[in-house]
Amino acid sequence: APNDSTAWINGHAALVSGFSKESMRAYHPAMVEVSQSLREELLRVPEQASFAETSSSVALEVIGRCGFGHSFGFGDPDGEARRKAFIDALTRTLAFTQETAIPVIGSITGRKRRRQADADADLILGTVNQVLEDRRSSGLRADDLLDLMLYPTSEETKLDDENIRHQMLTFLVAGHETTGNLLAFAAHFLATHPDAAQRMREERQSLTGGRALEFDEVPKLRFTRAVISESLRLWPTAPGFFRAARTGTTLGDYTFSKGEWIFILLLAVHRDQAVWGADAEEFRPERFLQDRVPTSYKPFGTGPRACIGRQFALHEATVVLSDLVQAFDLEAGSKTLDVEENLTLRPNNLRLAFAPR
Repeated sequence: APNDSTAWINGHAALVSGFSKESMRAYHPAMVEVSQSLREELLRVPEQASFAETSSSVALEVIGRCGFGHSFGFGDPDGEARRKAFIDALTRTLAFTQETAIPVIGSITGRKRRRQADADADLILGTVNQVLEDRRSSGLRADDLLDLMLYPTSEETKLDDENIRHQMLTFLVAGHETTGNLLAFAAHFLATHPDAAQRMREERQSLTGGRALEFDEVPKLRFTRAVISESLRLWPTAPGFFRAARTGTTLGDYTFSKGEWIFILLLAVHRDQAVWGADAEEFRPERFLQDRVPTSYKPFGTGPRACIGRQFALHEATVVLSDLVQAFDLEAGSKTLDVEENLTLRPNNLRLAFAPR
C-alpha cells in the first residue's frame, strides 16, 4: 500500500496506539508467560538441533496472544503439530514469494510449486479468518491489536475486513519471523561470548534477585538491550530496504533518475568501518552503551514506513533473553553461523545446548 493510500493511512492510524507504553504494559504478562514456556521447553529438550525453529515458535506465540488473543499452542504438546504446520506454511510462502520475484526463472520454478503455495495460503488465510470470526462472534473486548481494528474510535481508523485480514497477516509474518530470528542470532552470540551472558546475568540478578521481570524494570536492562542491538547490527533480520528517488538526484558518485529504485543493504551499512571502527565485524555490545548511536543504524527501517512494532519486538526480546541467561548456560555447537535468506535472514541449523543453572 503506497504511503498516500487510504489503506495505509487508516491502518497506521488505527494501530499506532497499540504500541503505546500502556499497550505494552498490557502485553507484558503474556510475554513473561511465553518466556516461561520456553524455559520449560528447554528443560525438556536441552539439546536444540535448530534453535531458530524454537525461537520462531516463541515469537509467533507472543504476537498471537498479544495481537489477537490467539494461542498457537507453544508449550502445549497437543498443539505442536498445528503450530508446526502453520509456521511451515509461512516459511514456504516467504520462500515462494522470494523465488517467484526473480525475473524469468521465477515464473518457471513458481509454476512447479504453485499447488503447495495455494495450499499454504489456504491454511494461513483460514487461520486468520477463524481468529477474526471467533473474536467477532464472541463480542469479547481486549487490550490488543485486533480490538483496535474491530472497534474503531473514529472514521479515520475504520478498516474493512480485507484490510484487517491483511494487517493480521503482516503482523503474523513480520511479528514472528524477524523477532524469532533475532532471538536465535542473539542466543548464538551469547553462547559464543559467555562473558556477555554473565554480564547480562549479573545485571538481571542485581535488578530482580531472580524473580520475574516487571514491566517497568525491562528498560533498566541496558546491557541486555545492548546485546540485542549489537546482534541486530551484525545480522539485521530484515537485510535492507528499498527507496525510490522522488526527483532526479545524485548521491555521492551515483546519479538516479526520478522513480529509480535503490536497495539499502544493511549488512554493509552496519559493518562500515568508517562508522563503526576497525572492529566493525566483531561482536561488542559495549558500543551501544555510548550516548549516541550512529544514524546509519537502521535495523527497523527509517521514515514513516519504519517498523511500527519496534518497541514491541525489543521489549519481547529483552524479556526472553534475560530469562534465558538467568535460567541456563548456553553452549554453541559451532562458533560460526550458517545464515540463510528467506526474505529475512535466519541462522540455519543453529545447534545450541542449554544447561540449567
